[in-house]
Amino acid sequence: MKNSTKRQLCFIRNPNFEIDNNDVYYTLGSYHRSKKPVCQLGPWHSLFVELDAPCSFDDLLKKYPSCEPILKQWLQLGLVHAYPRIDANTAVEDDKHLVVLEPHIDDAALSVGGALIKRRGKQRTTILTAIQYTDYTSYSEKTRGKRDYISSRREREARISAAMMGAAHKTMGMTDQPIRWNQPDCRDLFPESELSYLAEHLYANISELKPTELWLPLATGLHADHHNIRNAAVLMLNQHPELLETADIYFFEDQPYGYDAGKAFTEKLHANLFPYGDTSVCNIDISDVMDEKKNLVSIFGSQFKVDKMWPKIEAAAYSHITGVPSERMWKINTTPNALSYQHFERFDAMKPALSLAIKNKKVCLVLNDYFVAGDVEAFIKACSAFDISLEVFTKRTEAARVSMFENRNVDVTLYDAQSNGLHNTLTRLSERQDAFIFVSCFEFKFPERLNAARALLDGTEYYLSEWSSSMFRAFEERVEELAQDFVNNPDQVEEKTLSVA
Repeated sequence: MKNSTKRQLCFIRNPNFEIDNNDVYYTLGSYHRSKKPVCQLGPWHSLFVELDAPCSFDDLLKKYPSCEPILKQWLQLGLVHAYPRIDANTAVEDDKHLVVLEPHIDDAALSVGGALIKRRGKQRTTILTAIQYTDYTSYSEKTRGKRDYISSRREREARISAAMMGAAHKTMGMTDQPIRWNQPDCRDLFPESELSYLAEHLYANISELKPTELWLPLATGLHADHHNIRNAAVLMLNQHPELLETADIYFFEDQPYGYDAGKAFTEKLHANLFPYGDTSVCNIDISDVMDEKKNLVSIFGSQFKVDKMWPKIEAAAYSHITGVPSERMWKINTTPNALSYQHFERFDAMKPALSLAIKNKKVCLVLNDYFVAGDVEAFIKACSAFDISLEVFTKRTEAARVSMFENRNVDVTLYDAQSNGLHNTLTRLSERQDAFIFVSCFEFKFPERLNAARALLDGTEYYLSEWSSSMFRAFEERVEELAQDFVNNPDQVEEKTLSVA
């Protein structure tokens, strides 16, 4: 690197490393510390302390003339980060304002960090983070319930990463999924009332920033927070179509969720949101900034080890048809459709599923993954609307959470997760001819697990899903449709529900 270029750099310490005497440890405050120090500071203790705030290379050289070798060493260890100083008053297009909406702190960096690095200094940029409060870390068993401390740590990561992308940072005050799950009546996927409120909250924050370009998450993958933010953004665009006249709007592919979910998933999602294909795909070549992107995502040490995350991010970058590492987004020309979770699941299967459940008057619900109690409550309510009796089967580890359903005339059966519990449960249910069977299991994303479940349930009426929240929402949507049908045509609704093919 040329001396003139180096002198334009700022250095700052990664907030996930702290000093104990003269040793540096990876820490999450008093809740976790690495067993061994990452390095010893020796005579550079005061320099490391000073990097708690951004310091220009010029200023560091004046105070520590021989500091360049140790800074290089710390950069390689991920203890510090370097980025070009950006003067907001010297942007090439200072009348332009790019706003990037991300569900969580780190989603913009992981998904479009390379594109933002390439745009650094060319216009004003703001990263708008929806979710501000969290207790999630890569050591969540130690930090659960430590919301204030972890939220503060995440804010520090956000400020540094935004600076590295030449952006300002703003948060919207929302709460992360694991904390929400503990709240009464929590729904994983927001119902219409919550989406309407969130859409207006988004609009208030975004319109205040007056973007000329707006990037929104497509929500590839099965993370409810991403879906909620995307669904609210779509509702916002439908309620305020003038945004399409004042800003160029793009939906970006979330990573690593998009890579994990696969190409077919993204294509299905895109087809449902944009059924008329009125979008243009943009594959942004990031081959010249891949090293910078890796340095960028390594900021988020509270969430993951970069050596474990980076292979997915790199694979995602090479997964597009361009042949070079790239990030993908779609420019929209018209307002997108609101996502129907009946379509997101399998609309042609969900209709007869509910019809058969109504006909049988009995449903067996198998939950092999973590579930949100509010979703099950809504499912119980939907079943009771048609006098359907419900039996719930889930892992023994969920005993405390499902005990509340027993007072709702719901039969609960627990099985051992570690001893082929799901296999044995499905085997027993395969002998049942009196009930419709819903099964949710994240591992159904693997064809071998999905096909094995199908084989076990062959001869019964069943519906399989890899995401319980989506399945519940689709079922609820269908019940709402039938309830409206009943209001409009009470004499025809039963015939209608039982004749769907």
